[in-house]
Amino acid sequence: MTAPTDQTDAGPRPEAIPPEAGSSGSSSVVPVFLDLPDLPVRRSRTSGLWWRYGFPVALVALIAAVPILVWTGYNVVLRSNHGRLIATTTDPTQPGWEVAVEPTPTALLATVNETGELSSVSLVALTNEGRSTMIFIPADTQISADAGNKTLVSAYKVGGPDGLKAAVEKIVGVNVGDVTMADVKKWEELVTPVGSISLDNHD
Repeated sequence: MTAPTDQTDAGPRPEAIPPEAGSSGSSSVVPVFLDLPDLPVRRSRTSGLWWRYGFPVALVALIAAVPILVWTGYNVVLRSNHGRLIATTTDPTQPGWEVAVEPTPTALLATVNETGELSSVSLVALTNEGRSTMIFIPADTQISADAGNKTLVSAYKVGGPDGLKAAVEKIVGVNVGDVTMADVKKWEELVTPVGSISLDNHD
């Protein structure tokens, strides 16, 4: 290969070409070209092996995986019954009939006394529209624990509302939903809008 060089500042200046007729008489510098050897291009051996062997193998494996991915996606999308109820029969009078029902809304209402200790626990469940059921659980009810039997009072004292929730769920065997803590002031706020309550006790 050849490359022009500028010898304005290095070495003797080359002879000037005589100006042509009609020119202004200024001289021009003759460019000098040097022959430079061509540098060989070094190729990485690892890159050459990858494009020769690795890339074709990876391409074949990818093409082979396409039918497997299509079959797997077909089964997951069209044949999966995850999260969907598969009823064995549509006749309610026949054995094996199943129906999807919504979970019963439940909540745990706990009362604390003036000293902050647990005094009462009530489990409230909405059984029907406009109707509910309340189960009163004594605060000194014992629960099974690794270190021995302990009560709901100690469960609340150690773990707070979360500890009380876990203890009640161990007793009833179901999720009790949210936990609402109420002291004397909170109870007044809850019952004030209701007004007076009449109780008919024949005994």
